[in-house]
Amino acid sequence: MPATEWTRISRVVGTLDVQENLLNAGQVVIRIRTAPRMPEGWQGYFGAKVIQLGVYAVHDSFGSVGSDWNGITADGPQDDFERVVEAIDLVIEYANDNYEANVLPNVLATQEAKEQKAAEAAKRQADLKERVAKLDKPPPEPA
Repeated sequence: MPATEWTRISRVVGTLDVQENLLNAGQVVIRIRTAPRMPEGWQGYFGAKVIQLGVYAVHDSFGSVGSDWNGITADGPQDDFERVVEAIDLVIEYANDNYEANVLPNVLATQEAKEQKAAEAAKRQADLKERVAKLDKPPPEPA
């Protein structure tokens, strides 16, 4: 997604899935779908805050390239998985806020500079075509 169309990452309503962890008694696996796809630079903030909160959660991308199917998988205690989900919500907001404050302005500035260079190049090309048109000779008249 172009940076000018940035939309904050959020949980997709109705996609919370909690399953008993068959390998670890008393634990559950929590899966949450998120949208849209996380941009480069966002996941670093996500990972840092997860570690700080002491929650085991990772961001996963599923499906084909270009798909907006993304999710978060976490582990937590069966008797307190709600706390893990609340922590994930906090982590998502933290990552969004920090991405917007620290990464997005640079992405937008870079994108704006590229667009300006492209516009300048198009103008130069149009000027060249105009000069070439002045030098073009009409076809010779038939004799």
